[in-house]
Order: sequence, then structure tokens, then C-alpha cells
Amino acid sequence: MKRFFPRIAALALALILFGTGIPCAAVTDEAPEIGAEYAVIFNADDGGEILYGKNETKEVYCGFLPRVMTCLMILEQVKDLDETVTITKEMILNTPTMSNVNLTEGNKVPWRSLITCITVANAQEAAVAAAITLAGSLSSFVDQMNVRAKELGAANTYFTNVTGSFTSNTKQITTLSDCAKIISEALQHPEIAEAASQRIATITVNGKTRSIYTRNMLIETTSKYYNAAANGLFIYSETKSNSSIATYRKDSDRKIISLAITTEGLPALYKDAGALLTYSQNRYATRTILPAGKEMAEVKVIYGAEADHVILISGSSITALVPKIYSEDNVDLVFDLPESITAPVEKGTVLGTVTVYCGGKSYGTVDLKTQSSVSMDHFELYSTKLVNFFKQPYFWGTLLAIFVLVTAYILLGYLINRPKKRKRTPTGTTGGRIRMVGSGEEDDDE
Repeated sequence: MKRFFPRIAALALALILFGTGIPCAAVTDEAPEIGAEYAVIFNADDGGEILYGKNETKEVYCGFLPRVMTCLMILEQVKDLDETVTITKEMILNTPTMSNVNLTEGNKVPWRSLITCITVANAQEAAVAAAITLAGSLSSFVDQMNVRAKELGAANTYFTNVTGSFTSNTKQITTLSDCAKIISEALQHPEIAEAASQRIATITVNGKTRSIYTRNMLIETTSKYYNAAANGLFIYSETKSNSSIATYRKDSDRKIISLAITTEGLPALYKDAGALLTYSQNRYATRTILPAGKEMAEVKVIYGAEADHVILISGSSITALVPKIYSEDNVDLVFDLPESITAPVEKGTVLGTVTVYCGGKSYGTVDLKTQSSVSMDHFELYSTKLVNFFKQPYFWGTLLAIFVLVTAYILLGYLINRPKKRKRTPTGTTGGRIRMVGSGEEDDDE
């Protein structure tokens, strides 16, 4: 029964996971049709787990990544996003290309608005203003960026500026797998995704509001590149280097990011971004692969009054992003349970765990709890102990020893207390003096 029940549980999970319209087919390596030289789809809610990659470990230039890191460091270092930053002449002079945000010397801009300018309008001057304000100089801030990148595991990323501006001697490099780690960390702060998804955003300058407009035509409803499935994120375009874009799906409760880099220009980039989104929609979906309270296994109960076993249920649920084309053959359950437990057993007691795998990937481990209570059968307990006592070798050894001791005691007592034999004398004699009578003698008395 111990082996049978987990198999039933595995089948039940397969029906839960795959019985609602998900095709039961083998996993394939089908790739999206894109022209981009570099592309990746990753799960930002799972530390940047790569779901699909094309040249994701090769070195590449990504123009928007320095601005992502700048926003991340603002949110990690600034406690009050409503505090203002004053735009200085130094900040303007150190900006390679000014944006249409029109920030000028003397403007007072809240940190929150600087983040919006960077993510919505690619405002280089906003990134420069943040860097100089936080670190005192651009070089110091860039050093901090490189330290932070290494802390995030982006070992192949090296920043040389905060703007993403490209020059022929720019040594700024990264990989798309590193991008996934940095972007995933940045998206732990909702301010970044919320700002980047706006077509028309509002910022505050000198206490007055003004509107700025997205540079991402994938979310601009009036653009021929508009994609209803897309949420905005980051974009960069510079003909002398390459074009890059990152976006994520509207229809998922997980942040599934598509990122592409190409040298073919913006039209090709938008097309590839749409293809990656479609691929992500067709291939991946969020599913509850283990519901809470599901009967999973049973464990034998020793001395149980009501039952000789207790059923274990899942203590919590597992919801994860899984490939739609996984079949029941891709589901595997690994149990960690005791062989038995001694009564009494309280309802809700954790007795073990189950780990759920799909396609060889672990999707989580949950506790297995007892579904009901089982009290102790005291009669069975004591009768079993009595029987077991008589079966113990030391009992019979003790009994034998006692028998030997008693026997020896009786024998010894007999030997000590038995009657003694009296010494025998010759016939016709007495124990008194012997009187000798000679022949012919007469007794004096006669």
C-alpha cells in the first residue's frame, strides 16, 4: 500500500495538471522564428530562470542595461522617492544625448520622476543626475554599478557609463543571461515596471506636472508596431551599435520577460519581440500543479485505535509556470516519509514532505500533514508488550538462570541436611568394659 498510494497521487496530479485542455505531447525543442542575433525569454519571478535562449551566454552590448542598473540602485539607496534632485550644469555637460524630457539646469525633480524619465523616455540626463547625486561623480557610481552586478551573479557584465551611450571604444559588455539576473532583481521593485508600462507618464518638475511619452512603440496604440499582448519595459536604439528591447506579457501573473538584440534596426526588433511574446504565450502557462489539501500518501500507525494507518495531505499548494506541452509522463513525485508512526497521532501533524518535479525540474517541496487524528489502543499496546516480553531472549535466559539457582539451592540443602550413618560394632560386644573369664575359674560370689 505504501508504494501504491503515491502512484495514485502521481496520477491524480497528472489529471489536475494536464486534464484541463493541455495537450499530452512530448516536450520538443521548437524555437521561435526570429532574426535577432541574441534573444532570451526568462522568468523574472524565479531569479531570471532562462526559458528560451539564443546566444544568451555570448558577450554583447545592451544599451538599456546601464539605465536599468541605475534605477535599481536608486531604489536600493533612496529612502524617500519624493525628495528632489537639483539638475546642475555638470549633469547637463556629462549627458551625451539629451532627451525630449527637457530637463534644464536648476530644475528640481523628485527621485520618482527621475525613474519615470529613465524608463519611459530613455532620458540620459536623468540617469546622469541620479549617479552624480548618489555617488558624487559618474566614475564612482559606475564602480558601484560593477560591484552590484557581481553581487547579483552577473559575472560577465562590465559597465563604463550610466547612459548606455555607445562609442567605438566602449568596453561595456554583458550577456543576456546576466541581463536576466539584473532585470529580475530590478523588477522586484514595482516602481520600475509600473513606470515603464505607461504610454503617457506624468512627472513633476519644480513642483509642476508635465507629460512625457513612451519610446516603446510596442505599447503605443497608434503605432503600426503595437502589440496588445505586450507590457512595456526597456528599449534602446542606436544604429551604430544595435537595437535592444525587453518587454513582458500582459496575460500572465508572472513576469515573463522577452529580450532581443539585433543589428537589423527597430522594425526587425519589434517583429522579433512580437514573435517571442507569441512563443511565450503558446508554450508557457501558470498552473497549480499541487493543490493544498490533496490526499498524497498514507503511513502505518502502530497501536492505532480507529485505524491502522493515517492519510497524509499536502499542507500547501504549488503554483508555477510550466510548459504547456508537458504530459503526465513528465510528472514525478518524490516522497520523504517514515515507514510508520506510533499512536496517538494528532490531526495536522507534519510527517514528511513531497517534492514535485515536471520534466526533471523541481517545482517545490511541501509538507505532508495528517488528515485526521488516531488515538492509542492501550489494550493492544500492553498485550503486545507482554507478548514481546515473553519473546525476548533475556527473559528465557533469566528464567533458566533462576531454575539453575533454585535447583542448586535445593540440592545443596539436601546435601547439608541429610541424616548421618552410625558406626557399627562387632557382634556380642557392648560399648562397656570387657570382662575376661578364665576356664575353670569360679566367680568370687559363688
